[in-house]
Amino acid sequence: MAASISEPFALSSYDVSKRFAYGKYAENKPASLFVTHDHGGGAKEGYATVAVPGDGVHVLDISDLHLASSYALGPSTSFSCPAVSRSGTEDGVSVRKTYAVVALSPEVPEEESGRTIWVWTDTTPESGSVQEKKSVVVAHKVSHLYAPKGVLDLILLSPNGDVTVASSDLSELSTDPCPHANASVVKAFAFPPSSATFSRPTSTTLVLFLAIGDQLRIRVLAVDEATLSLLDEALEVEDANIHDVSCCPAGYVSVLGRSGLWSSWQLQVVESKTTIRAKNSQVRLAHMSSTARKSHGVSILSLGSSFVLLTSVTHHNPEFFVLLWDLQYSVVLATHTFPIPTTLTHAKDGIHLELISASSSQALLAISPKQSESASTCRSSVLVLPFQVPKTSTIANAMGRAASSSKWIQAQPTDGPQGGLDSDRQAVLQAVKSAMQQKRPEAADAAFLKWATPVVGVVQLSPDSAEFMILQDDAKLSYEFVRQLLAIFLPSAIPSTPYSAKVVHLLLEQKAVSSGMVEAGILPALLERRDWRGAWLAVNTVVDIPEAHVMAAIRQVVLSHRGQQQPVAADPDAMEVDTASADQPPLSLLLECLHYAFTPAPMRLALRQQIPEAENLTALLAILVGWLDKDTDNLDLGLESIVSKEQVQSTTERRILSFIRLLLDASFLTLLQYPPSHTLLRQVSTRIEPELALLEEMESLRGPLASYAKTHADAVAKAALPPEAKIQQIQQVDWRQRRKAAHEQATMGIGLYQVEEITI
Repeated sequence: MAASISEPFALSSYDVSKRFAYGKYAENKPASLFVTHDHGGGAKEGYATVAVPGDGVHVLDISDLHLASSYALGPSTSFSCPAVSRSGTEDGVSVRKTYAVVALSPEVPEEESGRTIWVWTDTTPESGSVQEKKSVVVAHKVSHLYAPKGVLDLILLSPNGDVTVASSDLSELSTDPCPHANASVVKAFAFPPSSATFSRPTSTTLVLFLAIGDQLRIRVLAVDEATLSLLDEALEVEDANIHDVSCCPAGYVSVLGRSGLWSSWQLQVVESKTTIRAKNSQVRLAHMSSTARKSHGVSILSLGSSFVLLTSVTHHNPEFFVLLWDLQYSVVLATHTFPIPTTLTHAKDGIHLELISASSSQALLAISPKQSESASTCRSSVLVLPFQVPKTSTIANAMGRAASSSKWIQAQPTDGPQGGLDSDRQAVLQAVKSAMQQKRPEAADAAFLKWATPVVGVVQLSPDSAEFMILQDDAKLSYEFVRQLLAIFLPSAIPSTPYSAKVVHLLLEQKAVSSGMVEAGILPALLERRDWRGAWLAVNTVVDIPEAHVMAAIRQVVLSHRGQQQPVAADPDAMEVDTASADQPPLSLLLECLHYAFTPAPMRLALRQQIPEAENLTALLAILVGWLDKDTDNLDLGLESIVSKEQVQSTTERRILSFIRLLLDASFLTLLQYPPSHTLLRQVSTRIEPELALLEEMESLRGPLASYAKTHADAVAKAALPPEAKIQQIQQVDWRQRRKAAHEQATMGIGLYQVEEITI
């Protein structure tokens, strides 16, 4: 499954209360709303519980975007943390309970602020749709409230990390005080039983991130009716002042600091103990420093494995961007941008963002203005963000993503050569880049060849030739050096960029190029520039070209072949390979594609995607059948500069037949429904049927000749042994094996010195 992010859609929006937008009630908290997600209640996509200060608590069905329940509380009520909902049954009746921690309300005394929890019990419409409200005061202030799926208990977390376990009616079961003084909760995650791989399967797992001075600590607790500490350890971060934290049931933890440094850890069980180890992958994001992000928030959300969703606001042209990262390889798998809603354009002091996990294919995005006088003129919104993510992190998904990810990663200052390049090679790259920017490709070629001639032995083949070769391999043509050269000669934007093939061909001939060095792939980039020789060299020398790119080259050849008028060959028996003009891809490129080492299954899929039309399939089949019917020793090459006669003759009949079989496997039904292809299909059948008959006759000889073949193979193997090994082998054979061998020889009627020859 390919990673992707789709356009978000609105779930709900709310006015920002003037009372809580700024002033003494703001307390540096989000001005507008809190959002959580509940999977239960029968809704396909679950429910979103939205607590809006100055308004109330609303439960929305994400599946059909309608309001399931609403509890209006008036303009003087605010909340200490997100409200939560839990759906279940009581006495056979479907019930939804909604819990909200009240920070301010005319009904709550000041000494009970942050300790009062209101509970609404809401039955289904079929049961009469009865709403009941209950108020409970707990022992300590509550900054986080969790109702894990699959258990009846609730988890109440204080601002300094004390953990209280309560029943569904908020009766206190146990309290675990935080062992660290002056701690404050940065973020917390609660995972249902059997979901966290790094904890006890029978318990709810609570992961706390605590800031203690300049230190960031992680605590892992197994929560039943009581709590058990599984891990309490400090994390090595630049400072405890962070943007956000992510954690998933698989134990992949990431911390995004305000300096832009994004670090990762792995929680796991080793010898029955929960441990945490730092991952080697660290990335420093561009434009994520506290200076650049002082106005707008940043939010990250783990999607499982090492996949993390990140959202913020672009620095120069204000709009939202969402990135799907694979932190294991530090690459961006998918990106999406969308405009800031007009209801937030007046948020002069910034925007607060929060991603909330909803399902395996959706997340919720809460957007609200930060506290200021201008926030009262804005509206907060809850969006649904659809996405697709692979099941696991693989290097195959990450390959070729480094170039597109570089714009989001801050370049690391180093004292040594950047990217492993010394000053000479950096000077060459700068000279080549400057020449290409001035649209002087000849000067770019000259700058590279001037450096390469004394360093790696580049010589001109002849005075009149434009061809060069490298006499010796050298570390000077390193991966990074070649990648940066190709980025200059094959940029992603080509309409106004001149192209010079000389250096590109030289690098291809030396097999110094891989497909991932170019953002779109080396072969598509060359095809787009109509560099047919370069495309032929790429197929001939680059070993990691995806099957889809190879099939795209075949499609381009077929389309060109169909669109041009084919001249009549002087020799009617000649095999017409290259009669195309310089603007048309030659058939020799198709021949080279047949030789490319591909995997059949992806190639069949690529063929269905790239050449779905029956007309083009028939044209391709006509070329292949035509090559089979003509003498491969008598070829009309046409463009000698691209391929030699010997190379074309090496395209054997077996290779062509193999590709015809792949084409028929992928598109036989399409060809069968297209009458002009029937003649070609009959020609293929006429050619294959005699071969099948011969194979059937030869298969009948397998049994009688099997013993001869085995004896011959054993004799060849024994003859290859040294004399000492032969003597040792004879000594190891006991009398039973010798008697069996003598019996077999007598049965076959072959003496010790008898030789028989069979000619088929």
